[in-house]
Amino acid sequence: MPKAACLWSGGKDSCLALYRAMSQGFPVSYLVNLVRHDDSRIRPHRLSPQLIQDQAREIGIPLIQRETTWEGYEQDLGEVVEELKKEGVSAIIFGDIDLEEHKHWDERFCDKFGVNPIFPLWHGDPEGLVREFIHEGFEAEVISAKENLADLLGRKIDREFLSRVENKGIHPCGENGEYHTVVTFGPMFNRRISITKTQRRTEKGYCFLDISEYKIEP
Repeated sequence: MPKAACLWSGGKDSCLALYRAMSQGFPVSYLVNLVRHDDSRIRPHRLSPQLIQDQAREIGIPLIQRETTWEGYEQDLGEVVEELKKEGVSAIIFGDIDLEEHKHWDERFCDKFGVNPIFPLWHGDPEGLVREFIHEGFEAEVISAKENLADLLGRKIDREFLSRVENKGIHPCGENGEYHTVVTFGPMFNRRISITKTQRRTEKGYCFLDISEYKIEP
């Protein structure tokens, strides 16, 4: 198996992709996370860089975190990949499920920088992926959603949540940007991350729960 790195957002899809890849035997050496330099949080998940760092620490995989801009994303990610190649990394794990344009971008990027793309979730049944996430013992909460889905904010990803999104007729995984999550625990985590204080706000058609306080359980 090629030595791999995982593009990490802190949400459920990148987490499940990492988990599946590791279960398939891929040696994952790094998590990669890019931070918008003009914002203090990771878009679109709106997670603080420190929270991402704590996730990686509890998972036990080294994190490479770099600042970027919307325009400079490809170049900045490419520079990280070039550094990883010197460490023997030859594959990048992505959490894409069924958006062809995203997969095409990933494949073009990997071809440009000479690494192999890995898509552990690709064309998986969306409802089945959420059920797998829950069944494997992962825990996550919704921290952003489209304004018309604001009632999803703060909800845990569980069977009740899955029934709720099915009733709303949206993509079960939120693949079209309907909602985003933060993973707080799971089989890869040493300790649970407990969110203790949030601030709710609305911006450009989205509602967010900005996490202002959290703690690592003993």
